[in-house]
Amino acid sequence: MARRGHHVPKLVDNFPLVRRLQVALDRARPSFSKGGRYERFGVLYEVVDGFLFTPSTVALNAPHVRDGLDLKRLMVYVDVAVLPCIVVALYNTGFQANTAMAAMGIEAIPN
Repeated sequence: MARRGHHVPKLVDNFPLVRRLQVALDRARPSFSKGGRYERFGVLYEVVDGFLFTPSTVALNAPHVRDGLDLKRLMVYVDVAVLPCIVVALYNTGFQANTAMAAMGIEAIPN
């Protein structure tokens, strides 16, 4: 069963370790499929396989947007976009905590 066909990234050709990881995941797939020994962990297998390699299924019919950007790469953009929000939230939480402590006359948290 050809899972990735022409969707195999060129990275696989340049790095033998990546190719071995792909082959190992392909060999383990039946164990995580329906009726396999580790069927209950099939979702975790799909998460790891989908994160490391491009999914084998692609949209072939409308109304799907025909673009080279798959969900994994889109979520990387989301992660990058969320980082400034996280930094500001962490800073603001510390600032608010220190302001509240100063208003109560607390200089340090007791051990």
